[in-house]
Amino acid sequence: MKNRRNIKNRIMAAGLAVAMCLTMLSSMAFTDNVSAATHISGVKKTVSSVNVAAGQSDEKNIVFDAQNEDGEYTVSVNDKGLFSIVNYENFDNAIESVKWSTSDEDIVRVTDSENFTASYEAVSSGRINIYADVTYNRNSGEYSGYISDDDDDYDSDGFYDDDSTYWDRYTFSLCVYPDMSGVELESTSQTRYITSYDYNTQFDFQLKSDIFLDESNSDIGFDVVKNSNSAMDISASLNNNVVSIWAYNTGQTNVTFKIYGKEFEVSIKIVSIDMNKTSLLIVKGKSAKIKVKGVSKGIKWTSTKKSVVKVSGNGNIKSKKIGNAVVIANVNGTKIGCAVSVVSPKIYNVIKRARSIGKGKYSQSKRMEKGYYDCSSLVWRSYSKYGVYFGAKSYAPVAADLCKWCWTKGKRVSSGLKDSQVQNMKLNAGDLIFKQGVNNGRFKGVYHVEMFAGYSCAGIASNGKPILNATWANRTDGYYAEGSIVARP
Repeated sequence: MKNRRNIKNRIMAAGLAVAMCLTMLSSMAFTDNVSAATHISGVKKTVSSVNVAAGQSDEKNIVFDAQNEDGEYTVSVNDKGLFSIVNYENFDNAIESVKWSTSDEDIVRVTDSENFTASYEAVSSGRINIYADVTYNRNSGEYSGYISDDDDDYDSDGFYDDDSTYWDRYTFSLCVYPDMSGVELESTSQTRYITSYDYNTQFDFQLKSDIFLDESNSDIGFDVVKNSNSAMDISASLNNNVVSIWAYNTGQTNVTFKIYGKEFEVSIKIVSIDMNKTSLLIVKGKSAKIKVKGVSKGIKWTSTKKSVVKVSGNGNIKSKKIGNAVVIANVNGTKIGCAVSVVSPKIYNVIKRARSIGKGKYSQSKRMEKGYYDCSSLVWRSYSKYGVYFGAKSYAPVAADLCKWCWTKGKRVSSGLKDSQVQNMKLNAGDLIFKQGVNNGRFKGVYHVEMFAGYSCAGIASNGKPILNATWANRTDGYYAEGSIVARP
């Protein structure tokens, strides 16, 4: 028996014309089990349908397309039914038989049946090849008289069984899914909260399954097939039996995803929350209330340093001693914070005055006049009102002389400000930072001074530690001051 997939290349033009006529006539005849369709482009016929309706109602019948051997075909463990093939070469009904086989009978078992079909049973999961070997009678139909046993192209290939038949093998890839009937989700609805500094929110749905499910297996076919709210951007993954969904904006949506052909639907909701303040300057012994916007229940409050700030279950805080702490609100795993600096009444008023002066106009020539300021006069005028003159009671020294006074009086805290000092809250509100680095002939090359006013909480890291920015009496949060000298008057 000889493989003849490319045999049409051997047909003479006259034979083609005759065969076309014969084909058109034969296509009008229908058998009980096969209907033939003629290709306009040639003499080849393709099987367009096979009668497999006799199967049971719970059977899953698979129809393989001979014109698409790269197609994807799937069944599940315990599935049973019939295999059939369409669009294969059927030269004037010259087919003698179709023999079915599989590359691994431990995964799928097949038994040839009538009408060129085969019954199958999927017994375990995996990916295999299904083979359909179609045998033709070469002495009938359009190729009768055109094939010679001594043809140089065909006399040594070893595909002849005898002088009258040849065969074609069709190979199809079949993926057998595991039995997913017992796979369920532990929960189907979740609500998460997102803050103004969060990029996205993650939802994790645990699958109850004895089967290891992970998208690293290319056959698993994990895919999001539906998102009911097109205004919400989402992405998803499947790792170690957990479906993770990331949502990038607020709202509610139903997400349908597929695993091994089985669909699951979950509902996710994203609510935006925020703190009514992220920075608080408070006098020792005073109380204040912090609120979470966007939610009123289910808030758990904590303080990073209870000896400095104590917080109640409803967000009421009590300042206990001078220092710094972050009050954190935890809403179902989403955390937001407010940085609190507890100061003496004197420092509170110094910072308050500095902020008031800073509302004026910057002018070095008018720096001591009401409504005007420069950096050093703002600091001196704020502190001198409460008894700190920096060695000059009547007129504000320049920034370098303010620094020199602090240095000589042992008021220096750091010779080079680092971000770690901010993150660990080592500075106190009211501290001064002196920027240096110019060749101006003044002390330490200092050319500028700013007043530190506390911290603001920009978020909570995944390790639970607050992310902090420095706040200033006359600068926006996050003003860059690393490397500066730090003094505490």
